[in-house]
Amino acid sequence: MVSATSDDREECTALAQRALLGVFLAEAWREPRGAGGEAVTVSPEQLDALAGAFRAVAASAGERAMGDLGLGELTPDRASIEPLINWLSADPARRGEAHEALFGLIISKDCPPYETEFCHWNDPTYRSSQMADVGGFFRAFGLQPRRERPERQDHVSLEIEFVAFLQQKLALAIESREAEHVNICREALAAFVRDHIAWWMPTFAGCVKRRIARLRTTPEGAAVADLLDALDGVADLLRAWVGIVRQDCGVEPVREIIAPNVPNWSAEQEGDDCGSCEGLPACASAGDAPTR
Repeated sequence: MVSATSDDREECTALAQRALLGVFLAEAWREPRGAGGEAVTVSPEQLDALAGAFRAVAASAGERAMGDLGLGELTPDRASIEPLINWLSADPARRGEAHEALFGLIISKDCPPYETEFCHWNDPTYRSSQMADVGGFFRAFGLQPRRERPERQDHVSLEIEFVAFLQQKLALAIESREAEHVNICREALAAFVRDHIAWWMPTFAGCVKRRIARLRTTPEGAAVADLLDALDGVADLLRAWVGIVRQDCGVEPVREIIAPNVPNWSAEQEGDDCGSCEGLPACASAGDAPTR
């Protein structure tokens, strides 16, 4: 086997840093309490690693020309890692309260965290096809639903985490000099970012910010104002993250105006048999991302 070149090692390091950022960013959008009521906690060491990863990612991405950005995206210098750290450091019970205030107990019509709720068409067949495509990506890489933290496959957290998973897979393939696997991972990453990330997540983040602005004036929002402020900053971080991964993959910017389009029957989907995918990187093992 031929040893990895210095350029390969640099790319592996960059991918590992991006994957680490994605894992924690995905965690921010999940219900903080699992199906059994347990809370996910993040250690100070992991938060330090997250801060370092963001600094490196932002430096390597540089300031993007505004003309190269898609609608709603931000350059890395206009986002901060501090809101994400503040959110992940907070008491899980209070995070749960803020999460519920933001998204409600059924699918939010203001800022639904599901890709298919931003589709133009309400046709169930079309939306099912979009959902099936997401699931097809997961299955193609051997990922299976798990029950600990059940969620629909098109949830923002699972899609972000899948990008992190592909970045890890790509780094390992590059490190191992497996050309076929490298090509497969690159193509899958670009296709998934194009078809399931870039077109809706910046709009979702904007919807979150508008919802938070309204919540600040309510007693419900005032009780968790500090955490809503953190999520507001996480929404900006998501907008920057989309721009970074999209341009990394060579995907064209998206400038189509969209909006949430939640049909009345969507609330019935909350009981669908789906969940977080077994095999996706988890916050507890974020330090396992490949590094050189």
